[in-house]
Amino acid sequence: MWQDGYFADLSLEERLAVVYLITNDRVNICGTYELPDRVVCFDTGIKQENWVKIKDKFTKDNKFIFFGAWVFVVNVEKYNNYRFSDRNEKAYNRELQLMPAQVRIKFKLKFTLQE
Repeated sequence: MWQDGYFADLSLEERLAVVYLITNDRVNICGTYELPDRVVCFDTGIKQENWVKIKDKFTKDNKFIFFGAWVFVVNVEKYNNYRFSDRNEKAYNRELQLMPAQVRIKFKLKFTLQE
């Protein structure tokens, strides 16, 4: 990550946001999780007006997508190569079931197993 050209060109505050978005305690196997802005600002110290700009940049750059209080890590499949086992597939589907339908639709998330 530290050698990635995109990441290297980010401001210090934007780098903090990336690290936080991929390592906070709400991150899951789906790469889609609920994270209100107030929590991000409190945990990171990023001011609300800066957080709004950072979210806009990350969305425009297709790195993270935000929908209400939900976050989608765009390249999660690229980094979740551990997901494809029966147990992890079941966990993935359970997490999807817990999400509101409009979130699954917005982020184009699909169940991977037929129950």
